Amino acid sequence: MKFTPVQKAFLALIVANIIWGAASPIFKLSLQNIPPFTLAFWRFFGAAILLLIFLRAKVSLTLTARKDFIDFVGFALSGITVNIIFFFLGLQLTHAINAPVIASAAPIMTLFFALLFLREKFHWKKFLGMVLGSLGILIVIIEPILATGIDGSIVGNIYLVIATLGAVGGTIFGRNLLHKYPNQALIFAFWAFIIGAASFLPLAVWEYLQ
Repeated sequence: MKFTPVQKAFLALIVANIIWGAASPIFKLSLQNIPPFTLAFWRFFGAAILLLIFLRAKVSLTLTARKDFIDFVGFALSGITVNIIFFFLGLQLTHAINAPVIASAAPIMTLFFALLFLREKFHWKKFLGMVLGSLGILIVIIEPILATGIDGSIVGNIYLVIATLGAVGGTIFGRNLLHKYPNQALIFAFWAFIIGAASFLPLAVWEYLQ
């Protein structure tokens, strides 16, 4: 069976969300033994090394415009640095189940910012589909919580909201880049991991000194 590019994109997003959905309890457990910034540094530094091996050192980043460079830095800092810092801090202060509950609002946030900053056309079908999809996710996730309510720190939940906004920002910054440079997705990921790891390194050193 041959998939269209759109079908491949949806399949990739589904797989990514399955992996990310499983990440919350795993990271919650990891944070009980590893400081958040140290964990973040080794996560992205290790991922960058693996990508370097996979790409066989072919990691030359070609950007033809200054705006593209600014978008790339925004993509890395918002999608990785802001997202992961507040995601890990939030997980430390609240329950792991709260992360996917809050993150399920990401499609609606993405649609709003895409309309605002990317000037994308508004489509009722797309809007209704995102709303229904988000409601479906919320119903499935919230159902086991209704008996006891969502507890945990309010500050932790606010951090998770900021983390979700960071992920949405990464999507907005990265969209035009990936459309303009469709063959550099893995190279973008490699350098974004390097920037993310570099931003976490001073914080990881500070944790070590503490």
